[in-house]
Amino acid sequence: MQNSLFDWSELSAFYTEYTVCSSLVSCATKNNFLFIFSFSVSVQTPQGNIKCRTYQYSDLGADPKPPSPHYKLVIVEGAKEHKLPAEYIEQLEKIKDNGFTGSVGVNIPLLEKLNKSPEL
Repeated sequence: MQNSLFDWSELSAFYTEYTVCSSLVSCATKNNFLFIFSFSVSVQTPQGNIKCRTYQYSDLGADPKPPSPHYKLVIVEGAKEHKLPAEYIEQLEKIKDNGFTGSVGVNIPLLEKLNKSPEL
């Protein structure tokens, strides 16, 4: 990425809200900039708090959109696999997906049923 594509001073107000960020990756698109923030969070477990790395994707010009059924399934099943609280899983399951049918190009057993090309 060339330095002239982005004026970092425009990001300063936004970035100061994420002082816990340890790294910032950016890539320019036509009219928007995409950012991935990585930072540590403290997660409470029955055995005590543990420090975890997490990532936050941010497209400064995007409108919020519902997840694909594929993404939602991976998140819900991951929550179940890691035995997250039932109330949390129920909230995830209530999230409305975008109704996409077809392949997402990720071939994992969990997605086999959803990962089919729509019939024409």
